Amino acid sequence: MTEDDVKKAFAEKLFKFPNDAFKHALELVPDPDNVNLACRMAIEWPKDSTVLNHLKDLRESGEDINLLPNKTDLARAIWSKMEHQRISNDDFTKLAKLYAEVRGYIAKQDSTLNIKMTDDEIDYKLAALVDDLKNA
Repeated sequence: MTEDDVKKAFAEKLFKFPNDAFKHALELVPDPDNVNLACRMAIEWPKDSTVLNHLKDLRESGEDINLLPNKTDLARAIWSKMEHQRISNDDFTKLAKLYAEVRGYIAKQDSTLNIKMTDDEIDYKLAALVDDLKNA
């Protein structure tokens, strides 16, 4: 893999999870024990022209939707935030509800309404509405 290929892979990971540059660098560094290289990658590469150009290309291509976090990634991110960050009880409750909705534990209500009216009922209500508007 060339350096440009690694930078493109880094850009794709960065696009998907923009706050995890160091994690992405550790995943892509050839020698996992070379933390110095991973640190340099995490600091310098988000500003690198190759990475920035690839990020721009991803956004403009329309194919970036495949690189965005999926439902599973979203659920993991929410769970991680609930588990590892100090947040208020209200925020925890909101995140727990969001997690439950993402996982499908809370069923969404059907929003379709079935209203059945005859033509005579519609004409009667329409006439009453017109009368109200005339008298207003």
